[in-house]
Amino acid sequence: MSLFKLIILLSVGLTAVALLGGIATILSQAVRQHLEKRRDHRRQAILRQILQGLERPDWDPSLVELMSRNRRLSADLFSEMSELIRGENRARVLALCREASVDRWLLQQLKSWHGERRRLAADSLRLFPGDETIEALRAALDDRSAEVRLTAAMSLAALDAMPSMGTLVEKLVEPTRNQSLLLQRLIESVAVSRPAEVMELARGKIGKTFLRPIALSALAKAGHLELSGEIGSFIDDADPEVRAAALASIAALGDFSAKDRIKRALSDSVQFVRVRAIASARTLELRELAPELTSLLKDENWWVRFRAGEALAALGQPVPEPRDRVVKLLPAPERRTPVRRGAA
Repeated sequence: MSLFKLIILLSVGLTAVALLGGIATILSQAVRQHLEKRRDHRRQAILRQILQGLERPDWDPSLVELMSRNRRLSADLFSEMSELIRGENRARVLALCREASVDRWLLQQLKSWHGERRRLAADSLRLFPGDETIEALRAALDDRSAEVRLTAAMSLAALDAMPSMGTLVEKLVEPTRNQSLLLQRLIESVAVSRPAEVMELARGKIGKTFLRPIALSALAKAGHLELSGEIGSFIDDADPEVRAAALASIAALGDFSAKDRIKRALSDSVQFVRVRAIASARTLELRELAPELTSLLKDENWWVRFRAGEALAALGQPVPEPRDRVVKLLPAPERRTPVRRGAA
């Protein structure tokens, strides 16, 4: 066989493969669209029957059968509806889901080999209160997947069955450090009703250092004014991240008694702590700190100078030598240093 014929055969073969690949993609999309359409049709049918059933004393047996055949879909639908219905109607739909064994199916899915199925089951089980559910979710705190562990903890929080903070640190928080937003939500949930445990986290008695600022922020968001004095004491902490978080928390709580600590923080050796102190002085409208803010217009860091100028303007304080100061506050690239965490 000549080289020319070989090249022709290879070209035809590659073209055929590409054509088959394109056909497979089109068929795959068509099948997926068909399945999605069927799923949406079943969803609408279940929703319609539920809404109609709420106007009658008993559920239609055909609805129970339909939900039993579509338990994942039923769980998702109940999750959506739970945000919209309350009281007796919610209790009735919950009982309907239990009659269709949706909760039993979720408990089985929590033991699935597939991590995403376990995560979805852990999330949906928050809608089914009960001892068996709580026991299963607590067992899921030992799951091999960090996302499943975290989702199970969030569901336990929704069921008001959260284990101790020490248990969370041991089973959940440490292995999932990178999931900072979910971690913050979880600690905020605990802070609402169990602030003493979160304060232990802020003190560093349990857990790692990176959890301390999260704990302080959670206590402030929960509005624990009675802890403002202790939270303010962290402004003098050795860890700059903790100092910055304490400054933000004190401002959020509106604790004016921390004025002296904020004043000292304006001369902190770490730039983002100084920036956070400026923000706290501005939020609390501490006009008596105008001299310290004015002195920061000469700070070596551009962001500190900029934020100090903003704060003085917001507080209605005069800025000496305005033209000279404005020139120095301009964002000259050669004078700006890279923005560190918390600087902006």
